[in-house]
Amino acid sequence: MATNTLSKLLKKKKLTGKEVGKIILLEMVNEHLGKPTLAPQERDAYVDALVENTDIRTYNDYLSIYRYLGALTIDYESTSRAYAVSALELARIIDSIKSAEQAYFSLAVQPRILTKKDYEASLQKARDCIKRYAWGVIDIIQNEIEEHLRLYENGAETPYKNLFDDAKENLAKGLPAGERYFFVYSEEAQDKNISKLNLLANLFDVYTEAETEIEGVELEFKKDFPELTQAILDKYSQLKGLEFLKNISDEDFLKDDLITFAIAYDLNILKARERYDKPILEHCGSTLTSGVAIIDNEAWALKEQHANIINGTYYYRLGGMTEYYLAENTLKSTEQINQIKRALVDLKANAQYLQHFEYILEKIAELTEVRELLVFKKDNGSEVLEHIKNMVDEIFICRAGLMQNEENPAELKASLVNLLKPDFTIDDVKPTQKDIEQVNNLIAQSPSIEKAVMAISNLLLGVSA
Repeated sequence: MATNTLSKLLKKKKLTGKEVGKIILLEMVNEHLGKPTLAPQERDAYVDALVENTDIRTYNDYLSIYRYLGALTIDYESTSRAYAVSALELARIIDSIKSAEQAYFSLAVQPRILTKKDYEASLQKARDCIKRYAWGVIDIIQNEIEEHLRLYENGAETPYKNLFDDAKENLAKGLPAGERYFFVYSEEAQDKNISKLNLLANLFDVYTEAETEIEGVELEFKKDFPELTQAILDKYSQLKGLEFLKNISDEDFLKDDLITFAIAYDLNILKARERYDKPILEHCGSTLTSGVAIIDNEAWALKEQHANIINGTYYYRLGGMTEYYLAENTLKSTEQINQIKRALVDLKANAQYLQHFEYILEKIAELTEVRELLVFKKDNGSEVLEHIKNMVDEIFICRAGLMQNEENPAELKASLVNLLKPDFTIDDVKPTQKDIEQVNNLIAQSPSIEKAVMAISNLLLGVSA
């Protein structure tokens, strides 16, 4: 585009000072794009052809702007790079924190290392909790259906086959539980012609008060599946201590504490023995779903310094830079906090300078009537800024008592966000309305476009002509 505009000007027989000024600015654009059009002597010839004082003064204005643009674009480029460096420094710190937290999480999902003392204490606590368990009729029914549906679906023998066949052949349409099923599984349940077998497979979701928050909803199951309900109750009423199930009232049907742990354990029902003999342990507020590994010889571990055991509890060592960048340590490190604050200050200052450089360049293009100068515009940094903010938001913190003096993960995350996240948008650091009004006044009051450009730069960049 600069070449086309320049070609039109060069076709003129007599050029004004303004037109020659435009030519040198357009040639500047062409040189930037690697497509120079004029040799220096050609350009000088156009300048030498100017004889009128007004043309010479106007050309000199453009020449001053041309020279100033050379310095401006260098500073603009330097600011763009400085902004990138500030962003990279922040990204490096954030990435180090994310890596440290990921290392912690990776340890947290492994089998937990416990001393024998802590293991025995956690085991006793878990078993004491399980001893307080109690179950209702619906728990027996749900457990029985889950077990025998698996057999049924695998083609294995089950005493409920005929009842499951009937459920498979009958639609759930018209049943309140069917409507609840569609609500819970709206995305999956494209076909509303689902069978009652689907309701059995999702009994907890559609027939329990705990999930539906509908009082007495378990009685709907008894109404929708009377034969299956009675078959299960008949089976379990044969067991010692559960004889009452044979003719249970609706009131008792809804109770959730009819079957004690002791009865369930003795009868080996409701997975009571499995829960008690192999409980899922908790330690330091964390559920140890991945299992445990026990330090059997604590004295040896202490002697050889293989373990960090304090008051009988084993604590992990993450070591080196991993521990250094954990959230608690980052938030307590004056060195890290100052480093982060400096990077944030630099990022915001450079972002503001970028917007001001861009605005000045737009004004120069407007005043000189050479829009092609906008080729010098740099990226305004908005994508980089959003990327930094997203990196902060993506920091994931969990705590499982692996180390001493751990803090609440939600509070840690909030504190990190407050420390790390830039508190501005690109729009916030663009020239203000007051700046724009001052610029317009400077343009109106300036005797020449060269003076106007210098005044604008002085205002927005703090530089003098």
